[in-house]
Amino acid sequence: MSLTTGVYVLAGGLLVLGWWLTSCVNRARGAESREQRESWADERVQLFRSQLESARVEGVSRGLQLERMVHGAVTCTGASSGAFFESTADHQMTRVVVAGLFPLVCPIDPALRATFITRAQLIEHVLKAEERPLDGGWIGRIAASGRGEWLAEVPSDHELGRSVDPAWTVRSVMGVPIALIDGTKGVLVVANAASDAPFSALEFDLLRRLADVARAV
Repeated sequence: MSLTTGVYVLAGGLLVLGWWLTSCVNRARGAESREQRESWADERVQLFRSQLESARVEGVSRGLQLERMVHGAVTCTGASSGAFFESTADHQMTRVVVAGLFPLVCPIDPALRATFITRAQLIEHVLKAEERPLDGGWIGRIAASGRGEWLAEVPSDHELGRSVDPAWTVRSVMGVPIALIDGTKGVLVVANAASDAPFSALEFDLLRRLADVARAV
């Protein structure tokens, strides 16, 4: 083997070795990152469980239990708002709990808007209650199908993307069906990550795990 050939062989070997070492480092970093994500999610599931168990031990009202569930889901997923829509006997989805400025899922009747002098009065009124048919729209579809849905980025032509007010702009949203131990059925929804980044598959999986905890506690 000539000196030139030997140099080329050595260089090639070093390149292969460098590629192998880089691959090992990347795999190790990926495993570490995955473990960190799983640990992050496990910690939030445990926090959520503790909040719900504390509510039961304290003997708080059903309404307060639902409030803690929604607030816990918002906190654990890093959302800026959330809501719980309960399925009623007359096949309606009624929003019974709100955390933060949760967006509307139904358009505001122009006649209703005209009855309020200020925008603040309108927002306060609408946040108190909202209903829609069980089989209608995004929320109703989740309730009817029994499957959660996740929209990392809400399209502008989506029902949740057609904001009637800048305060209710929906950028990213997740919803999961829940059947609580007391027989209550509905949909738990969180919207708009506080970081302004889209919700990821990690947060969606976490929300589904939180729903499993809520069903059992």
